[in-house]
This record gives sequence, C-alpha cells and structure tokens, in this order.
Amino acid sequence: MSKKKIILLMVGILIVASATVVGAQNGTLQQLLSKDEDVLMSELKTTSNEELIVKINELSREITPSGDINILIPFVSELFDRKDQFKDTDLLGHIKDESNTIILRETIVDLYLHKNENQTVSNELKDILKDKDIDKRVKTRIVSQGKFAKGDIELLRQLIANNDDLLAFHSLKSLSKVDSTAGFEVAQKLLDEKDTISNDKLSAALQATSDHLKEMNQEIYEYEKLEKNFLEISFQLLESNPDLYIKDSAFFSVTDLQSESAIKRIMTNNFIDRELKVYSIDQHYMILLEMLEDNPEKEDIEFVLSAMEMHPILDFIDPLKEISEKVKDVQLRDRIIQVIEYIDANGLPGNEKWLD
Repeated sequence: MSKKKIILLMVGILIVASATVVGAQNGTLQQLLSKDEDVLMSELKTTSNEELIVKINELSREITPSGDINILIPFVSELFDRKDQFKDTDLLGHIKDESNTIILRETIVDLYLHKNENQTVSNELKDILKDKDIDKRVKTRIVSQGKFAKGDIELLRQLIANNDDLLAFHSLKSLSKVDSTAGFEVAQKLLDEKDTISNDKLSAALQATSDHLKEMNQEIYEYEKLEKNFLEISFQLLESNPDLYIKDSAFFSVTDLQSESAIKRIMTNNFIDRELKVYSIDQHYMILLEMLEDNPEKEDIEFVLSAMEMHPILDFIDPLKEISEKVKDVQLRDRIIQVIEYIDANGLPGNEKWLD
C-alpha cells in the first residue's frame, strides 16, 4: 500500500474541510505540484518540526474551497511519523491558536489523539470542548475522533443540547458508544421533537436508537414496543420527509437493526427501491435463515422465497431443500424447487461481514 493510502487510513482524514480534488491556486502550491514525490519526501525529512507545521499552515491557506486537499498528505504523513517528538502542550497550543487554519488545527487534533491513542480524551481537550470561543469544527474533530469514558456523559449531553450541527451529531454517536442507554434516552427525546430539530440531530437520534435496540434482548416485551415505535417513526420520515439525507438516515437506521420486523417492513415498502432492498436482504441473511427454522409458517417461507428471488444466497439451498421435502402444498413446493435452482445458478455466499 502506498504511503498516501496509509496516511489516509491512519488519520481518517484527511480532513473534514469542504475541499474537493479540482485544482489549486498559484504560489507555493504550484511549486509543490511541480515536484517529484520522492524528491518532496526527501526534502521533508530535513524539515524541522516547526517548519513542517508552518508549511502545512501556509499550504492550507492557499487551498481554495475547490482545491486539492490531498496535496497535504506527504506533510501530514511526515508529521505523524514524528508524533513522539512533539510535546502535548505544544500541540494543544496549536489547536487553540485561532491564527492557524482550521485544516491545520484539525490535523493537530488528529496528531494529538494518535500520539495518545491508548488514552481517553484528556482534560485539556475537554476544556477546549467547553470553550465557547473555539471553532465548532475543531470541537467536532475532537468528538468524532476521540475516545470518551463514563465520566464524560454529562459533557457529551451538554454538547448535544447546545448544538444543532455535526458537533451534536458526533456527540450523540460518542455518547452511545460510552453508554448505549444514555444515548438512547437522549435520542428518544430528540425523536419526540423530530419536526423541530436539525437534520444532523435527527439523523444521529435515529442511528443511536437503532444501535441501542440492536443491543437489546429481542425476546422481552419492552423491545417489541420500542421497535414498533421506532419503525413507525422511521418509515414516516422515509415516506414523507422531503430531505434525502433524512430518508437515507431513516432507511439505514432501520436496516441496521437486523431484525425480522425490519426486513419485513423494508421488503413490503413501496418507497424503498430494489437496490436498497437487495442491500437489506444481504444484511439480514442470517435473520432470513432463522425464519426457515422450526417448521416455518407458509407465510414466512414465501417471504424468504421472495427475498431469494431478488437476491439469491447460496446458504439457503440446503434449508430450502429440507423444507421442500416436508411441504404438502404442491404449488409452494414447486416454487421452492424453482428458487433453489435459481440460487444454485446465480447465488453468492452469505456476506459474513454482517455477523460481526
């Protein structure tokens, strides 16, 4: 793997700035673009730590909203190679320095967190999150990339309550990771206000609810009640909300449940296109297999057959063969045999990534 790809994966970045790969302005950037990559990397090795940071700051100032952010990768890569050469206090100073570009400050946040990757978010970073004068994009970077602990629940709650943008979105995601129940409680309150809150908050609330329900024991009565309410809200948004971002959030939060109720609602909904239904069948293949266990009802068999006709999966051949030998309904048995033949000719193995 090339060093460019390594640094992109390592930092998760490069950056949440709104740049796209189009072009660059004249000046330092043009000089940089004219250099061979190997020559540039060799030159960077002789650059001091402070000069490296200054260079990133200068270059990021010249990048236009339509500029190529990827040209910073060699500099950020070299910066991360030297992570242990920087003092935390110096990095914190760069993060708080408003004269630095947002791109540099976000990059230094990533560097600080990578340098302290085995630790939860430090008190110094928490102070930055509490500082009303710090740019929200810097705070969002901390919340989205940092690790939080139980003691941070109230801080994350405050960040959710006091913000409506991506900072609230990532704060709720982090809260759910720290304490699924706490995240769920906040999410439920937000869903009660779904018509008045921001799209980012609503999207986060949908996913936090889905994540919590997925962790619950589906056998208990409370789960059934909560899931039913969540599905009603999600499909209401999916069918009536004009915003594509919310429609997508509603769909993926439902399919991430990986429950029988979820896949049944998805498959029978006319507002969800075939491509997304295929995606959900792939994601729910273990749930569909379970529907064929223990003398399944005709209705469940037919539902699974419909799913396999849309997206054939090889794992279903043997279970369907067993069922075909027991089914007395001639038409149903013939359909099962036809689907088995179709799966055998066109099927793929079940996607094991959904088992994690």
